[in-house]
Amino acid sequence: MDEYTALDKFKDQLQWALTNVSDFGQRQNYTQEAEQKWENYITPEDRAQFAKLIMRVNEALDYATDAAMIGENLERNGDWTAKWSNLLASPVNDLSDEQVNELQAFARVQESYIFCLQTLCRAYSDLAEGYIKYQMEHIFKRLWDDHAMYKAYCELWMPRIQQIKNHCAKPEFEARIVPSRQVKSTSVVVEEDGDIIWTQARNLAPSKDEKLWLWVAFDRAGNLVDRYVLKREEMSHQRWNDASFWKIRDDGSTVPKEYYLQNACWERDNNGFVLVRACTWAPRVIDYKIAYCPFGDLMDLHEVYRDQSVPEPVLWYIFEKLAQACVAMEDVSSDPTWLQVVHRDIKPENVFLDLPHPNYFPAYPAAKLADFGLAFETHPADGGNPYNWRDSGTPPFLAPEQKVDIDCQGPDGRASIEKMLSHTNVWAIGLVMLEFVNATPLGDQKQYVRGVPSYYHTDERARAQYSQELLRLIESYMEGATNGDGIENITN
Repeated sequence: MDEYTALDKFKDQLQWALTNVSDFGQRQNYTQEAEQKWENYITPEDRAQFAKLIMRVNEALDYATDAAMIGENLERNGDWTAKWSNLLASPVNDLSDEQVNELQAFARVQESYIFCLQTLCRAYSDLAEGYIKYQMEHIFKRLWDDHAMYKAYCELWMPRIQQIKNHCAKPEFEARIVPSRQVKSTSVVVEEDGDIIWTQARNLAPSKDEKLWLWVAFDRAGNLVDRYVLKREEMSHQRWNDASFWKIRDDGSTVPKEYYLQNACWERDNNGFVLVRACTWAPRVIDYKIAYCPFGDLMDLHEVYRDQSVPEPVLWYIFEKLAQACVAMEDVSSDPTWLQVVHRDIKPENVFLDLPHPNYFPAYPAAKLADFGLAFETHPADGGNPYNWRDSGTPPFLAPEQKVDIDCQGPDGRASIEKMLSHTNVWAIGLVMLEFVNATPLGDQKQYVRGVPSYYHTDERARAQYSQELLRLIESYMEGATNGDGIENITN
């Protein structure tokens, strides 16, 4: 294991452990003592082992945190703290169908949470042995405190969980489990055979207007077996009736264009795009069930590295994935009327981080493009391009041809209108990459004069931290976007 990575993980956990130490001087002393032990006493083999165990603890803690959020959300919807014991005391026939389903979901959610806590406690115990070996238990006291707290919670709840499981396993109770198409519930969904129960886990965008919820599925043993993100779009009457919002497929059926285009791109490159698993709609309301990407999006990654540089190999991998997505959206063909997909809203928040590919950069989450709400199909001879599609997207990631009020001139001084084609996608990913290498944000949307070199440049921090090859390629994506230069350099 890389030495920097091992030390970095050790320091991160040291910082976590010392958050419970209120005395500043004591924290400094503990920090110095721990770092000296790492440098002078801990063997290279044990350093690597520490890093692996810390990674196990962090992973177990993430799972336990997610499970806790799922349980808290279910309790908020049903006030289970006061309600669950009353439901257990009631005859099954006195319960409504919705109460039966919710009690079954509650049992599975709580069992999953207990399992996550038990896994976390085992990881804590294994890591604690290493700290005892090097006499650092006083420094990492929080590890023992949290272990005791979670163990006590498990001991308290295990009999209760078993009581609920026994109740839900009764034949008369199982006979009452009803598929959710027959039960009106906004937080619990039961599949047809009753083996899988879905529950609303947590709001993924609490600060945004859009409704974006993580849903998780539990089997009868309380195992978390599946997840998806539910994106609900509530539309105005005008937008619902806008023909450009819909796509007529070859079989004559009509579907939301966002659903059609995102999955069409996924079919071309299922490693470069996020799958929309299902899409349903009623008047002015559309639900998209989207594959869950557990590592968030590029904006989350940007926040993680807010005070430091993102490692260059990570950026090369992200760059490659985005370039491959651009190729898939263009789907290069000799036919000039071949329909290209122009995304129009490529930005860090719309690039998600999925599980790593097992055989390709297995240490890095896979970057995948999503959110095709502004995307459209076009071709080089499209007479409505760019006029029908301009002035939409998110500043400052708009390509020059997306702006209505742009001063766009050719070499002879006459107006030159550029179509939105694959180079529009290329421009946007160049800006996304520039946002990562530069120390300063991109700022407001700029104007653009054709024939003048790009006004976006790498800054001093970027030139000091990253290779010239990477920076030249990023700038080429903007300066050469109008003729497609640069995209083959990274995908070939």
